[in-house]
Amino acid sequence: MGSGGFWQSIKNLWTHWHASHPRQYGECDPRLESQLETLAQRKRETQAEHDVRFAKRLNEAEYDRQQQWIGCDCCYGDRTFEDLLFCSQATHAFCHDCIRHYLSEGLFGQGSLRGQARIGCIASTEDCGGWLPTLSLQRVLTADVWKAYEQSQLEGCFPQQRIQCCACSYFEWDESAESVRSVLDGLSGWVRRVCWWWTVVEIPTFSYFLLSHSRYFYYFPLIALRWCLQWDLLNHLEIARERLIRTRRGMVLYCKNPECKTVTCLECQRPFRGLHQCYEKEADGLRLYVEKAMADAVKRTCPNCSLSFQKSDGCNKIVCRCGYTMCYVCRKDILKESYKHFCDHFRAIPGSPCTKCTKCDLYKTDPEDQAIQSAAERARCQYLQAHPEIRQKIPGHAIQIGPKNRIERWNEWKREWVIACLVRVLNPWIQMT
Repeated sequence: MGSGGFWQSIKNLWTHWHASHPRQYGECDPRLESQLETLAQRKRETQAEHDVRFAKRLNEAEYDRQQQWIGCDCCYGDRTFEDLLFCSQATHAFCHDCIRHYLSEGLFGQGSLRGQARIGCIASTEDCGGWLPTLSLQRVLTADVWKAYEQSQLEGCFPQQRIQCCACSYFEWDESAESVRSVLDGLSGWVRRVCWWWTVVEIPTFSYFLLSHSRYFYYFPLIALRWCLQWDLLNHLEIARERLIRTRRGMVLYCKNPECKTVTCLECQRPFRGLHQCYEKEADGLRLYVEKAMADAVKRTCPNCSLSFQKSDGCNKIVCRCGYTMCYVCRKDILKESYKHFCDHFRAIPGSPCTKCTKCDLYKTDPEDQAIQSAAERARCQYLQAHPEIRQKIPGHAIQIGPKNRIERWNEWKREWVIACLVRVLNPWIQMT
């Protein structure tokens, strides 16, 4: 090769030097890098576990050669110093296996250790006033057992001042509840004294003024006195407190646990999803039971074939498709009596009761509204008596089936008006706290 070829090769080398620079291959697929890092981390963890087991075998062999074993005060087995946990008095030692079994049984079995801030010494030979160090327990226990122990300590802490996730143990401190409660404690007695003052002093004075002008105002002091004496002040103050708390803290709790992240409704303690309705399951169960009772009150059922039906028009002699003949009013079998079961006397006023007999009318039926209302109230009481937990979960004013009558609407309006006034009175006081 001539000199021209040599220098040409050098020139080509310097020209294409940057093309083979390592930085060209520095960038890689992030997913591939993540997988490679995972494999490398797994390899390091496996190597570390292997080293720990190897070091443990060497340590045990040295203890066995020197005959320096230390006995566990629970299972009385021979252990090394590194496999033991000492109580705070440094008089008793326990192996890690005994500690794990004791904590697991105390947390998940009998539950005797749940909520305890200190775990006492478990020596069975003598009474010891020491306890198991918390930092040592965290090192010995597995991650799930230690997490369960920490959660058990938080279960009984401040049950009234915390709002908790419905799916996990995450909870937050409710600062608004404490301030509202402190205001209500002082306000309830003050409001009650004002009511008694109004009952004893103001009502008689105002009544005398009204009676001096018109005798029709005589009933006003009686109504006012009855309302003041029957006013459920504590219940209304509690409802006003709940409304103020919901206004200050919101209606939902966003769980910050990375493994949960559930949105909880603070009213019914259920997961908040989509078109959420509080106490939907409980209310649906009560509603279906009452609606079935209301339907059974107006429909008739054939005792022969169990066919349910309801008459739209015609006479009260009903013949089922199976041949069973019954009276629509009293529901008796009238196969033999036929139309003799019904009243055939003349009446000067159509529709008026017969004064000569007590037989059923041929066409007239009793109003069903009263029967429906009675069946609904009876079924509602039966369902709430069989499921007492529903009355504790659902507020009393929320348990309503069917349309409300005039008295119920008036009582609801009066209740809402009183609570709205209490909320307006409490809100400035709470904002100052």
